[in-house]
Amino acid sequence: MTQRIIFDTDIGTDVDDAYALSFLAHCPEVHIEAVTTVWADPLLRARIARKLLNLLGKPHIPVAVGESAPLNPARAAFLMGNEGRGVLNGNENLRLSEIPATALIESLLKKYPHEIKVLLMGPETNMGKLLSEKPELAALVKEFVIMGGMPFYSPKEMALIGERPVEFNLTSDPEAARTVFESGVPITMVGANVTFPTLLKQEHIERIRNHGAPATDLLHSMTIEWLKVFDLEETSMHDPLAASAAFTLEFLDTMMLNVAVETKGEFTTGLTVVNRCNNADWNTVRVATEARSIEFINFMLKRILV
Repeated sequence: MTQRIIFDTDIGTDVDDAYALSFLAHCPEVHIEAVTTVWADPLLRARIARKLLNLLGKPHIPVAVGESAPLNPARAAFLMGNEGRGVLNGNENLRLSEIPATALIESLLKKYPHEIKVLLMGPETNMGKLLSEKPELAALVKEFVIMGGMPFYSPKEMALIGERPVEFNLTSDPEAARTVFESGVPITMVGANVTFPTLLKQEHIERIRNHGAPATDLLHSMTIEWLKVFDLEETSMHDPLAASAAFTLEFLDTMMLNVAVETKGEFTTGLTVVNRCNNADWNTVRVATEARSIEFINFMLKRILV
């Protein structure tokens, strides 16, 4: 049976969101009910998603504009500067949903109760806001599939990441993330500990460049712009790997663990704290512990490069 999904995304900054959306659009295992955007100019992000979906031959999938700032007004949202570069021009007529992201999510959950997996690929503000205002909607969600957190970290992983053991999506709006994690909805969490080593390398980027389809041409352009931001030669496919968990765990090893999101730490805000003691007071989450990264990249490219 095809799995219904909502793809909630901060597409337009790191290129991995665009790869995840392209990947899912080529996966017969899922049906994308909607794309919702979040964080720091979600209108711009919605226009990027709309253009990519149009090029993928999916103009019927609604794209709705979500929340721009975190739930806590003391926190700030920001852009990296590459968003939309090489993607949009001012003359394009890109039709978006007339209702905001939270309203669209609510309507779809009520239309398809217990059938939709919500893929949270960016800061979790849209879902956090909706559940804060209408917690009863949690009972309608089949599962949250989350790209976020860093439940485990070795010296090797910390050297790769080069910062404290927190991850952008959950750190950006920890209050929203905590609301999601405490909602009672089943959660599969794919954290940076497994996504960072899942690398799109130059040889893969060259295959995308040579593919010659409008959607992959756009992907290639977005990839080059993203690599320029941090002077990279390769980039992690965080969101595609996480998104695959909506329909298969073939590329992931997982454990059921207690997970909480820190919201008040001086240095640890947004940290995913793991309790291995199966404490009944904590939220039990399916946590990705290892990834078969090379196999996944090959699988993703086989789907995208058709």
